[in-house]
Amino acid sequence: MPTSPTFTEARAVGLLVCCALALTACPSSDHAPPSPLMRDPAEVIALIAGSAGGPSTLAVEARATHYGAAGVIKGKLAAVVRRPGAIRFTALSPTDDVVSVMATDGDRFTAFERGADVCYIGRACPENVGRFVPVAMETDQLAGALSGRPPLIAHGAETLTWDRRVGAYRLELEGQGGLLQRVWARHPAGEVVRAQLLRDGQVTVDLTYDDHRVVDGHRLPHRVDVKLARGDTDLRLVYRTVDVDLPLEDAAFALECPRGTRVEPLPCPDEAPP
Repeated sequence: MPTSPTFTEARAVGLLVCCALALTACPSSDHAPPSPLMRDPAEVIALIAGSAGGPSTLAVEARATHYGAAGVIKGKLAAVVRRPGAIRFTALSPTDDVVSVMATDGDRFTAFERGADVCYIGRACPENVGRFVPVAMETDQLAGALSGRPPLIAHGAETLTWDRRVGAYRLELEGQGGLLQRVWARHPAGEVVRAQLLRDGQVTVDLTYDDHRVVDGHRLPHRVDVKLARGDTDLRLVYRTVDVDLPLEDAAFALECPRGTRVEPLPCPDEAPP
């Protein structure tokens, strides 16, 4: 029975990026509603979906600052994404040494940390992704979150208001099992600036996208603040370089375990232990 990996500060700096479903408050202000004001949640959902196309590929280099029990840890992150779900994260030290790597083609994943004697492999199910990125997400959802386009949860009830403080539509979606998602989207483009994921009334993920800029026709955030209840995580990513729609081959997401490491499969919940 494989032993599940535990989070380390190094991995937190490198792989908490995505995460991806939540955003914190914008500066306090009073923004009058637009005219005409959308009142049907379906309109704003369609607006968000329309803005969520995004680039087919995304490559970013970012400064990462992680605030945790061990203090402040700074590093660099390189993330490469090919939608729908191929992702490669490389956490780098301030001197550009590799700290940890995780790569997935959307189906299988491989992950290891520098100097560790074990390398993890398995299906990239949400539970396994959640071992390395502390939000259990499908890889296609994670890919969308990296470009400032967090996916909407499967839901039933929908409510819509205008948030005068944020200056955006506030959409609330009620999922199953006590899950609630709040998403703030700008008028008129549907740019998501804030979102929160709550379970049983408690915020579990809280993420802010800021400093949006147009890159080759795509409006993308260049600062991401992530707060996660799990592990009391507080992470800031500042994108230093952003490239979109680059041709990326399968090899960019193929990762071999380092020679001499012990390969440990991690089963998904629907798989029998190896």
